[in-house]
Amino acid sequence: QQYHSPDVVRSHVEAALTSFSGLRPKLDSFTHDTGESVVLLALQGTLPVSFRGVVYNIPVAVWMPLTYPRHPPIAFVTPTANMLVRSGRHVDLAGRVYHPMLANWHNMPSSDVSLTNLLAALQMVFAVEPPVYAKPAIPNQQQPPPVPIILSFKDKPHPLLNLEDILRALQRFRKSHFLVEMLL
Repeated sequence: QQYHSPDVVRSHVEAALTSFSGLRPKLDSFTHDTGESVVLLALQGTLPVSFRGVVYNIPVAVWMPLTYPRHPPIAFVTPTANMLVRSGRHVDLAGRVYHPMLANWHNMPSSDVSLTNLLAALQMVFAVEPPVYAKPAIPNQQQPPPVPIILSFKDKPHPLLNLEDILRALQRFRKSHFLVEMLL
């Protein structure tokens, strides 16, 4: 299958790559909601977004349908392994991007319909409502407390033990611990 308007696709992709240096073109398989898979051109990478005075690189993938520009791109936020998607007005939990520009693509003047304009619009909404956040840090798994060693000496009525008694008890404990491990 080929793009219906390859010159427009090429022109819009080149303009977007010039404006957004964090994106790279890639041909890859895209699966529609219907289950149909097709090889499409995607721009994948990061979109710089300023939030509270700090620039964050939001990972995105923007797929160009074969009917582009008649049909809008399909955009996703693609969190890295240490990120989670924050669903909101413009992004669902699966990372799918929803924006009025995408919804009204067919009604917009052809001069406004471009990949660069869409990416700029996404920068603006993501600056107000960031679509990803860092996964909460998992505290280091604390080591379980040591198993107390219960020393029992039938021949010693006094709780104070000498070193020999302690060593004998430790040896018995190690032997029984070794047997328990062997059974597991």
